[in-house]
Amino acid sequence: MRAGWWVAGAVVVTALLQALLVLPDPVPTLSWGFALLLVASVVVLLVAATVVSTAVAGGDRSRFGRVLGVVAVLTMVAVAASLLHPLVVPVVLAGGAPVPVVAAAGPAGAWGAAARGVAHRPLGYVLRVLLGLVLAVPAWGAALLLGLLVTGPLAAAATWLVMGAFAALLLWVWAGWSRATAASANA
Repeated sequence: MRAGWWVAGAVVVTALLQALLVLPDPVPTLSWGFALLLVASVVVLLVAATVVSTAVAGGDRSRFGRVLGVVAVLTMVAVAASLLHPLVVPVVLAGGAPVPVVAAAGPAGAWGAAARGVAHRPLGYVLRVLLGLVLAVPAWGAALLLGLLVTGPLAAAATWLVMGAFAALLLWVWAGWSRATAASANA
């Protein structure tokens, strides 16, 4: 139950911080002000994803830095994928979602442990990736509607609450897969 409070807290605090970051009504320009707001937003997102991944996996604070590194690498891969096509990003995030959870669960080589998990339970992996893609559709739709119908900090807070809830749900599903693959690998 304690993990649930960490997850809910991370989602709510992230939504509030993201809403505060749009209070100055930033316009995407080549300015230091916008760059600082962008960096702050990314840092908030990275820390929130790390807290949620660690909480759902039952990890401890000693692994926080490792999980943060994994989340940062996954984020860079998603950004690079967005340069190919924006629709590639959900595929990258849905396919890479187990890696931070596996890193939080304990194995030192999170990428290798996730790959071994795919080898042990490929159907579970494919089904969860598909679930991630299916969850991306209503999350994207909700974000689009909130952006059209609500504006300003309230829209940012509502959008981040919805996206955070969907992401937390997906990471919780991956945590179950991670535990099952670890159990089958040890059996």
